[in-house]
Amino acid sequence: MNMLRPPASEPPNKRAAPSSGRMRTTDVWLVPERRVHHMADLEEARAVIRGIYSESMLEPSRGLAFSCELKVITCGSIHIVHGTWPTGGRFTIPQILGRYLITGALRGNVHGIHANEPYVLEPERLSAVLSPERPVTLESSPAYQGRSVVIERATLESHFTALTGRELRGPLVFDVALDLTSVAGVGSILKLFAEGLELPSISSFLVASLRDALLTALLTGTRHSASSLLEAPPRRAAPASVRRAEEFIQAHAGEPISLADIVAAAGVPERSLRAAFIAARGMPPGAFLRRRRFEIARQTLLAGAPGTTVAGVVASLGFVSGGRFSVEYKKLFAESPSDTLAASRGPAGPTTKRSL
Repeated sequence: MNMLRPPASEPPNKRAAPSSGRMRTTDVWLVPERRVHHMADLEEARAVIRGIYSESMLEPSRGLAFSCELKVITCGSIHIVHGTWPTGGRFTIPQILGRYLITGALRGNVHGIHANEPYVLEPERLSAVLSPERPVTLESSPAYQGRSVVIERATLESHFTALTGRELRGPLVFDVALDLTSVAGVGSILKLFAEGLELPSISSFLVASLRDALLTALLTGTRHSASSLLEAPPRRAAPASVRRAEEFIQAHAGEPISLADIVAAAGVPERSLRAAFIAARGMPPGAFLRRRRFEIARQTLLAGAPGTTVAGVVASLGFVSGGRFSVEYKKLFAESPSDTLAASRGPAGPTTKRSL
């Protein structure tokens, strides 16, 4: 039987700058692993599902020959599960252990109960956020298709600590209903994350950005038991924290670093760092990182090494859209990236003497 391997953990003491010699959070989950399970054996399906969701029970609709397909993408401690259930049925988890689940319908009707709170799933409109240490049931119609994002508890709670500087004493308890059409944008980010990781190949830079965006959106764009801590004014950060973050970004912008890496280098919560960074530099750390990557792109194009292409530079630094990259590049440097590369390959050959 092809079982899901246990996810990599992300203990807090691993979140240090590379100069410390310790592993960054990004190092353990950058490359998605993909597995497909085609199953007609009910016991096999139950075993696979237990490996993903914790101890659970699956009962297909009566009178129908059981079959299902699960496509599982694992990125360290986050799993995306795309399920096709021709028979439909009832799915029960007596107690969700060590995971947060975001589950939604792609096709078909679904209703369920999570810790005595009823919910429904509607394609493109309503999903559900399921919290650890609480029971859940889900009943689906035949021909149901759904997609779940499974986040290990330590991962989401570590991200909460990175944002706030506060350690949680227990699991977060989310409002179950998730409105995918809300202005908070959680639905669009969730879709972008899931569809991005479903691509045959994806830049490790983009994986890091999408992961940070998903975790931040889930914590700030939904209601949960610790929302008040995210709504309170951030604590003031010393100017030295900005300098530490800036130095870390300058040194590692050419790597797929994460929000947790920058926060660890700065030594202050993300919300405090963000406010201090805007006050000191006129932009948040994420924008500073993006600007630094444009500078790296320009340096690469100016060097004009054999085989260098604009498309290759764009992909190597994790920029999603080549067209958007070119527009922003021209605004920053008053010439297109192709012009920079062409000039570096003038009659005298490649040069690195042009200034930034």
